[in-house]
Amino acid sequence: MSHGEVTTPDLMGLVSRQFTPDLIHNAALQLGEDDASTRSALSASIPSVLTALSDVAGSDGGATHLARVIDDNRRGAGGFAQSFGSHAGRERGAALFDREAGDRAESIADAVARSSGVRTESAHEILGSATGAALMALGGGGSGRLEPDALKTLLGEQRGEFVRHLPTPVASLFSTERAAFSTERAAAVEQPAFEHERMFGSPALRRVPGPTRRGWLAPLILLAAVLIAIPLVRGMRRSARLATERTRAIPQEIVPRTETVPLALPNGRNLTVQRGSPAYQLASFLGGSAAPPERFTLSPMNFDFGSTQLTAGSLGTVDDVAAILLAYPTSTVRIESYTDNVGTAESNLALSQSRSEAVKSLLVSKGVDASRMTTAGLGSENPIASNDTEEGRAKNRRTDIVVTGR
Repeated sequence: MSHGEVTTPDLMGLVSRQFTPDLIHNAALQLGEDDASTRSALSASIPSVLTALSDVAGSDGGATHLARVIDDNRRGAGGFAQSFGSHAGRERGAALFDREAGDRAESIADAVARSSGVRTESAHEILGSATGAALMALGGGGSGRLEPDALKTLLGEQRGEFVRHLPTPVASLFSTERAAFSTERAAAVEQPAFEHERMFGSPALRRVPGPTRRGWLAPLILLAAVLIAIPLVRGMRRSARLATERTRAIPQEIVPRTETVPLALPNGRNLTVQRGSPAYQLASFLGGSAAPPERFTLSPMNFDFGSTQLTAGSLGTVDDVAAILLAYPTSTVRIESYTDNVGTAESNLALSQSRSEAVKSLLVSKGVDASRMTTAGLGSENPIASNDTEEGRAKNRRTDIVVTGR
């Protein structure tokens, strides 16, 4: 790096890359959850924790507090793999999360559980693991201390990216509350007495009691709240009903049909696939006479954020591709994977190459000769959807099969 150059770390990438497939698998076994749900909970927990920490660091007092928490965690940590791989380590992280998220901790855990399908207690421990990983990333893995002002700036600049990765149930807990939390935090952590508390003695975000109300004022306020709430509730019900009606009113030709058809392969194997699906098109091309190369974007075929782990719905696609390639044993293919635009170009290229290798390994495990397949990782090049939404980013985390020979 040249003199004066400033490099901003990709916090979400730094945190997510600490969770290797083996760690996730072992933790899932200990939690009694399946791997896919555990990965989904992690994908929700990482931006949730980072958003909460960015709120903690939103004031000078909160940033000073968080810098001290990071220092304490760095000195006392026995290695992230060890902490994530044990119930005690995850519980320690969960206690950290509770103290930093304050009153929102329980709601966040419940929202992560609902968005991923794990139990709330599992989501709580996974949030704890994400908290430990986030503190390690912010601590620089043992490098020099990050000053409060730099910590405040770093988290503040990337907060928008954290929020964009939040599942909808979690995002609703953060989207409109940051200013209020900053005010609470200033009142909570900038008190003179705070310096004398134990570092983890109380939440960084605290509830500020309101003024005492007496006599007729309380009933009047309650009545006003009821009068305001009634039209709001009615409006919400009407919006939900209209949304349902709009969904039902979509013209039939716009709704993708899911007609399945039998697919007889030349080796005697029979598959059932959706008509027009990538698997259907791949088999049709290999059984036809058109000259290669020909590209097929596999679907469903997607990866968890920052990971080489395929989503649960993608595994059936791998099975179909393997069966088709086995039925056409002289064909050769190139596996090309892509990422969204989160993170640096270098890290995305490396991640996409790893994803291609992961797909190839799965195909080899199902009997496809490795010599028939080459791999390529193209990072965030050639997006097929907008990277401004989670849905678009998920589409860009894709894998193509390019038939290179018969």
